[in-house]
Amino acid sequence: MKRVFLTGALCLAAISAAHAAEVPVPRYDHIFVIVEENKGFDQIMKHPAWTPVIHRLAKEYGLAAQFYAEVHSSEGNYIAMLGGDTFGIHDDDAFFCKPHMKNEFCEKSDRPNYADHDIAARSLMDQMAEKGLTWKAYMEDIPGAGSLVPGWPTANYPAKGLPYEAYAAKHNGFVHFKTVNQEPVPQLMRHLVGFRQLYADLASGDLPNYAHIIPNQCNEMHGRGAEDGPDVPRDCTKTDLPGLIHRGDAEIGMLVDKIMHSKVWSAPGNTAIVVTFDENNDAERHSGPQGCCG
Repeated sequence: MKRVFLTGALCLAAISAAHAAEVPVPRYDHIFVIVEENKGFDQIMKHPAWTPVIHRLAKEYGLAAQFYAEVHSSEGNYIAMLGGDTFGIHDDDAFFCKPHMKNEFCEKSDRPNYADHDIAARSLMDQMAEKGLTWKAYMEDIPGAGSLVPGWPTANYPAKGLPYEAYAAKHNGFVHFKTVNQEPVPQLMRHLVGFRQLYADLASGDLPNYAHIIPNQCNEMHGRGAEDGPDVPRDCTKTDLPGLIHRGDAEIGMLVDKIMHSKVWSAPGNTAIVVTFDENNDAERHSGPQGCCG
């Protein structure tokens, strides 16, 4: 059975199942989760010209509209997808940050009730390891396999053709869990990889049971600004909202197409693709629950 879900609840529900009635679910051999950024339901589902791919997938496969994010900023939502909780993290500070730590990547560390960002709790990754299941985090433009840097490129370390922080670790919840960030380097390099490895794995069919896919900040609808260097494409700017959303929609189409043309999609067994958003947009955060769509 092959399924595509436009939903935001799957990862959270998998960890929070103890709080719901026991419902039999099919065993999936492969689950692909693609996460986009900071867009509300109306922005996505009321503008079919901006999001033709998402509308087609929603019509052909399914749409779950009752998804609500956990918190703002983004980071806590990515952590909750993997740990079932934000662990008190309500900012975008780096995984190594602790209360009152003086570091350029720990800007909010003097706030009251600031949480240790290096999490010792169990996670989805621990649960999968215990069951002999495999996982990979595919992060577009991560500077190298296993990298723990907060962002790349930067003003001090630019990369031609990329805006600053095309890759942002605030969208990589994996690095906040001790069982991941303290892995031996060879193992860490197998688990945190870039899109080149994603394309190679799709071509070979050598894919994990759980694939967590995060496009860069241009391709996930987050966007960049004028302060992010000279290489910010027009349709990556936050001022070009239709262009930014359309760019992210095209990225979803490309990724879904590659997955559907991979060996795992045509193989026997169950495979699912989940497309979701971490939270809604700035304009909607003051009114009601956060969340886009699924």
